Amino acid sequence: MKNIELKLELRDPKLAADIARHLGGSDWGVLQQTDTYFRTLSGRLKRRETLGWRGGASVEYIEYERPDRAVPRASSFQIYPEKLFLERFGTLPRQTECVVVKSRHLFVIRGTRIHIDRVESLGTFLEIEVSVVGKESPAYERLANIREQFSLALGQPLAAGYADLVQKAAAGRTDRPTGDTQ
Repeated sequence: MKNIELKLELRDPKLAADIARHLGGSDWGVLQQTDTYFRTLSGRLKRRETLGWRGGASVEYIEYERPDRAVPRASSFQIYPEKLFLERFGTLPRQTECVVVKSRHLFVIRGTRIHIDRVESLGTFLEIEVSVVGKESPAYERLANIREQFSLALGQPLAAGYADLVQKAAAGRTDRPTGDTQ
C-alpha cells in the first residue's frame, strides 16, 4: 500500500480539531498508541499497540519505507495483524531502537486521515495521510489542499519521524529537523 504523508509541528490542537470538524471530518476519537521501533537492515518496522480502537485494543506490525524530508512524501507500507506477522516471520526482531508513546486524535476527511498527535516528551503534531489510488499526483494535490485548510494551526514541517525525534531527545539534542533536507 502507499500513501502521501506530511508531519508538521502543531501550534493549536484545539483549532486543528475545529478545522477537521468544519471540513466534515469524521471524529474517530482519541487513541493511545505505543510504537516500538526495531532495528532492521532496510526500511523501518514498528509494533503498534493501540488502546481505544473501536472501543478495544489492537496490536499490529507496520513495515514501511519513507524518505526523511520535510515535504509531502510517498510512504510504502504493509500492515500485519500480530498473529499474521508472527506466522509469516516466526519471531520478533531482537534489537529495539526506541519506543514512542502518543495520544492520537484521529479524524477522517473523505478518505484522508488527520492525526492530532501528542507525543510523550516531544510535543504536539499534525500528520496528514492521503491514500494513493492509481497515480500519486492527485494525492499530493489533496494533501496540499488539506494542509492549506489547517495553515493557521501549523508550525514547521518535520523531516524526521517521531522515532528519530525521540532518539535525539533521549541523547540530549533538542534540534528538530525541519525544512527540506533533500
